[in-house]
Amino acid sequence: MLAFSNRLLSGFRAQLQRFRKDERGVSVIEFTLVIPIMAILAVGSWELTKAVMTKRKNSNLATSVANLAAQDDSITNSDWATFEDIADKILFPYNNFAHRLGLIAVEVDKNGKLKEVCSYGDADIQTSELPDALRINNSFYIMTASEVDYLAFTKDAKFYGMNSGVTDMTFRDIAIFAPRNSDEISCD
Repeated sequence: MLAFSNRLLSGFRAQLQRFRKDERGVSVIEFTLVIPIMAILAVGSWELTKAVMTKRKNSNLATSVANLAAQDDSITNSDWATFEDIADKILFPYNNFAHRLGLIAVEVDKNGKLKEVCSYGDADIQTSELPDALRINNSFYIMTASEVDYLAFTKDAKFYGMNSGVTDMTFRDIAIFAPRNSDEISCD
């Protein structure tokens, strides 16, 4: 009986040694450990790039609308409708996110008091957002605010096996320009 158990034990040791030296399954195990990490990095890079591009386009939108408005002598409802059309074109291909655009004309009187001359749009912007360094007596400014509600993983959530966005955020940018062709801009 002892001889049989020694033979069984030595056979088991031999199988264990052979199994320890066999490296055929190592690459499969490494692959199964690495592929989820690589997939997460790829999807995360995709979403990060999309978020950065959306933020950049939102900043360009605020600046472009303020720049265009500052070149006019007056801003009308028709001008505002054109600015809203421009917003969709500037944000493309990220214009599928909810976005708001707002514009106010701000006058600084001879005593340094701020007065809102007119306002357009649905992005909230206040005269108090004018920096102190720009509160120069007898000056006039066009201020625009652009907001985009960025929803990460939302458009492709079903593809990723999710029902809703993971991280939702609002990008907000403000641009301030002085009139280019006159001392102030009238609003209709």
